[in-house]
Amino acid sequence: MGVVVQRVVKAGRRSYGQGCAVARALDVVGERWTLLLVRELMFGPRRFGELLEALAGIGPNLLSARLKALTDEGVVRRIALRSGRGSRSARAEAPGPQEGAARGGGGGAAGNGIGYELTESGRALQTVVLDLARWELSRPRRAASSPSDAVLPEWGILALQARLDATTSSGISEVYRLDCEGRPFRVRVESGAVDIRVGADPAAAVVLELDSATLARLALGELSLESAAVAGQVQVRGSPFAVARFARAFRLEQGEAA
Repeated sequence: MGVVVQRVVKAGRRSYGQGCAVARALDVVGERWTLLLVRELMFGPRRFGELLEALAGIGPNLLSARLKALTDEGVVRRIALRSGRGSRSARAEAPGPQEGAARGGGGGAAGNGIGYELTESGRALQTVVLDLARWELSRPRRAASSPSDAVLPEWGILALQARLDATTSSGISEVYRLDCEGRPFRVRVESGAVDIRVGADPAAAVVLELDSATLARLALGELSLESAAVAGQVQVRGSPFAVARFARAFRLEQGEAA
């Protein structure tokens, strides 16, 4: 006798109604926009208006519903924000996505001092988000980027983190800096692991200046660092040896469309 798979409604929400850990997890985070909302909160405090801007197309009603559902499930919590906290300028020292270690963030209606942040349970989803990015980057039949695709610096940074080659970077201990449209990101590679935080580092061995679209194409593997530099799409500063180590660590030596 076959198993009937269907979505049922429990307490006003859809559920697969299965005694399966995967299905129950998807009951919580499987709805459209939910993991993208978690992605945004991986980068620090976010206000409602910021989330709405980053998730173009979600709409305020659906965003409110997703935030309420995640709050009810203990994935997100409401917090009071200090003046200015939650804005991009106020996140200068906030960590980027770190597996099992990064802070969550807050967001709320612009100016009202209310925000949302990931709980400990929500922060555990960061490994899920990064693994999804790695899975996408490993697929042989990925769709190419379109000029109409929305891009943000944080999304490129997340994909760049997912690109790290633990084997080729195992002997590297170095700090790099990416300046993307006026936003600095400090990238530290240490023995096959990477720690990315928002903020500058004057001791960076390599500094890259580029826009969000170029960062996205690099991180998605569609463009090599060398071809981007030759085309003037990225400005690179640093010794040739350090630049080569950076490109090798993040598999940027040869893009698919290079």
